[in-house]
Amino acid sequence: MGHALLFPGDVLMIYAELGLVLLAFGRVPPRVLLGLALALLAVFPLGRAANAAVTPSAVVTERDVDLARAQAVNEELRNTHPYAVGSVMDVMRANAQVIPANPLGSPLGAESGLGFFAMFLLGLYAGKREIFLDIDRHILLIRLGALWGLSLGIAAMVVERAISLGLGYDVEGESGPGPGLGVLRDLRLAPEDQDRHHHGDHHGDGDHGRHR
Repeated sequence: MGHALLFPGDVLMIYAELGLVLLAFGRVPPRVLLGLALALLAVFPLGRAANAAVTPSAVVTERDVDLARAQAVNEELRNTHPYAVGSVMDVMRANAQVIPANPLGSPLGAESGLGFFAMFLLGLYAGKREIFLDIDRHILLIRLGALWGLSLGIAAMVVERAISLGLGYDVEGESGPGPGLGVLRDLRLAPEDQDRHHHGDHHGDGDHGRHR
């Protein structure tokens, strides 16, 4: 947590918090650990699919981009944000506002603490089974786990990418970006969108470009 005062978003802080929670699972049977880990790993893909089915904002649609607003916010941050104009103490005070990190802050996000904790449970499962203590005796289990994990992972990525390209399914998002992220995404305009916006201002075609 001390390091997070200088470097925000340090994932090691979440790992440390989850490691403390893991202590409570020390006496849980291996099969229960494995079941819990698989259930937590399923939260992201199944939750995102369900969210996309019932929430229109989970599908990316064409939208207006307010470039002027994005530029104004960006300029304001350059003039006021502690990272740009503050001292080391200012940066530490700003970062202290998000300490400790909330592992459940984005349960349907790709970097959810649930997925991280599932990996912790799998590690505890492997330790209880002494899988890596006697690799020769468990080599078949290791190979099967690698084969199934790789196969399911590749298959899931292919399906999700197909859905994303075909239906506009937002793979990473949860329910759309917040205002700050929305502004940052506004800045990511393709050159042709920027040109269209520029020419639109001069020819009376409107103030906004459009992109997907």
